Amino acid sequence: MKQMKLTLLRGKEIKIGIVSILLAIVLVLIPYPPALAQGSGTITITMTGAYEISITVSPASWGPVGGATVKPNTPYETDSTWFTLAIGGNCGVNTFVAGEDAVCAEDSTYKWALSSDRNNGKGIYVLLFKLDEAYGYGPEYILIPKASDESLGEVFYPTSLGPGDSKKFGLKLLTPEPDFTKDGTGYFSVGDATMQTQITISAVTA
Repeated sequence: MKQMKLTLLRGKEIKIGIVSILLAIVLVLIPYPPALAQGSGTITITMTGAYEISITVSPASWGPVGGATVKPNTPYETDSTWFTLAIGGNCGVNTFVAGEDAVCAEDSTYKWALSSDRNNGKGIYVLLFKLDEAYGYGPEYILIPKASDESLGEVFYPTSLGPGDSKKFGLKLLTPEPDFTKDGTGYFSVGDATMQTQITISAVTA
């Protein structure tokens, strides 16, 4: 991915602003069947003010099965220690996670809507995350919703995090149901194209 929007600041004063980092997910669709590749971008974000918030995540991207071919209506996941969210700055923060619809770079009319209820469908895909079980939060996946004017998304970690804290987490992707089926095999209708989406992790002063 050549460029990424990296920051989102809100609030009346910078000290109560929000800092966000974006993980780019780039899905490259190849005819019969589609395939997935990975994107990358700078992910270290710092906001300076009365409070300084700094959050980073590594690695910057993930390609299911090493970027190999993916199929419709199929789950792909990392292990629960794949990514690390690290907190810097000089204050405690509350963290949130949100996703977006996936859009075809070559044809913006072709989209995959982000599921709001953990169920995929035709043109609907699912994103979930899971914290490492070492933190005592169990093996269950948590749905990644869209952000809205009223919400930054789902709470990423259930308590505030402070400078020097880090948490490991994993992701799970469930691809949409096929757009069409031929000889018993499902396919997406857009091939040789790139689907783009992002996961946003935000931090706000606790």
